Amino acid sequence: MRKGQRCSDETKRKISDAMMGNRNQEKHRSKETREKISRGLKGRTLSEEHIRKSAESRRGQMPWNKGRKMSGEYRKNVSDSKKGPKNPNYGKKTWMFGKHHSIESRKLISDASRGENHPNWLGGKSFEPYGVEFNEELRKLVRKRDNHQCQICGIHREKPQIALNVHHIDYCKTNNSIDNLVSLCGSCHTKTNVNRDEWSVHFKEIMAFLPLSHREGCEIRNDVLRCVDQIVSALEEV
Repeated sequence: MRKGQRCSDETKRKISDAMMGNRNQEKHRSKETREKISRGLKGRTLSEEHIRKSAESRRGQMPWNKGRKMSGEYRKNVSDSKKGPKNPNYGKKTWMFGKHHSIESRKLISDASRGENHPNWLGGKSFEPYGVEFNEELRKLVRKRDNHQCQICGIHREKPQIALNVHHIDYCKTNNSIDNLVSLCGSCHTKTNVNRDEWSVHFKEIMAFLPLSHREGCEIRNDVLRCVDQIVSALEEV
């Protein structure tokens, strides 16, 4: 079947009839077999090479539903198909049913993904202080330059009814040059915590195409910031 080609109703019926009674669909493993499989997988860790190959094999693949908008009727049909007895887990009790984690258990779970144990840990960069020049006046200037719009999704500050975040393009909190700052909504700001190199390139391309009128204001502000940095450095040496 060619890509994008759809099956006719008759073809769908034939496929359904051919799969009906399939032993693999009706097969249920015994409790003993499940325990053996569980013991075999317990403690098993994937090598870094395996993880890397798995990630590379999925790189560039697009989800089948990306860019597609499902109609309200379609979403309702999907929802109804999973409700009540139609849900495969209907009437079943999970292993956590009626149970609650103790305070000690919750603390262990929290500590297991905190600090250096977290996959996004970058050595404590989030605790680094901002420069003294990163003040509300500078943030307002950046938002005004960007027309109070998120530079990823384009949402205007009037919709969330809160001021936009100001993001450091190179992720250096002490580099507060105005051409290193960009306005983002809270949701998009969270996205920039991963794939940092790609986001840095993306924002630098945006800054390169800023209108000349906007860049003139940036250059003046950058001159002021450089003077402030020189004064602060001189005071520290004294």
